[in-house]
Amino acid sequence: MARLVASLLLLCVSVSFLASCQEKPVSVPTAEGGTNSENQINMFVSDRALFIPSPFSVAASSFKTMNSDYGIIPYPKYDEIQEEYLTRIQDAVALIGVPITLAPDKTETVAATLEALAAESYRRVTPVYFEVAMKVKYSRDDISSQMLDIIRSGAYLNFASIYNESIGNPWFVMRNLMGAKSKDFASWYAKNEPIIQKKIEEVTESIRAR
Repeated sequence: MARLVASLLLLCVSVSFLASCQEKPVSVPTAEGGTNSENQINMFVSDRALFIPSPFSVAASSFKTMNSDYGIIPYPKYDEIQEEYLTRIQDAVALIGVPITLAPDKTETVAATLEALAAESYRRVTPVYFEVAMKVKYSRDDISSQMLDIIRSGAYLNFASIYNESIGNPWFVMRNLMGAKSKDFASWYAKNEPIIQKKIEEVTESIRAR
């Protein structure tokens, strides 16, 4: 969503593409009771929905006691031109922050400690969670295990998702427009683009200053 040009982050959006992405789901009739997460899960586990978009955690918490079999597949490609399956990482990611009041002589020690903890988690925790919990405990067939590899290889996280609340909440635009049953992404973008760009510049300047 944002790209680096001469050390300056610029908002980079294909309005026609995102408008098309917005129009398609809004045109699909919604079930009675709306499409909130709880309603979707209830419909799926009671065999009243064929598909459900959800994070992996829902499989662990809600699907393991299902009587019906279920499978896991990646989000579909937009069209035949798209080369890879892409799946965004849930915006509720865990981040570690260091207080600005940290003494300068402690910076390298704290950074090295956090890096070591992250590295050990990557080596020891992630493989067990992904290869054992997700592929064995919460998957019901080998095909789903293979699908998990495809999903993981196409997982992505960008600047807008990490700094969303600081740059005007562009990460939620699709969800908010769908909630309002609006197809008018172009008008939203025309109104909010200068606001978001200004906030991006403020965030990047703040990062550089530290």
